[in-house]
Amino acid sequence: VESTYRGPRIDGAITRKTLVNLIEAFQHGEVLHEKYVCEILHQGRAILKTVPNFNHIDLSTLKHTFIIGDLHGQL
Repeated sequence: VESTYRGPRIDGAITRKTLVNLIEAFQHGEVLHEKYVCEILHQGRAILKTVPNFNHIDLSTLKHTFIIGDLHGQL
């Protein structure tokens, strides 16, 4: 990151505190350096790779089922 960069910085793992700080910085009009955008995407991808992309739910005891969200036609 260039020495002239004055925006928010990310050092290490992204935590809840990191996200709160980023939101506050954005609310004050600060811009995030592209290196940090890539870091957020990289860490997010690593997390998402560890969780299943779908969940099985037993709905046999329910009378009504509400599906909320974008399923991309996958019903």
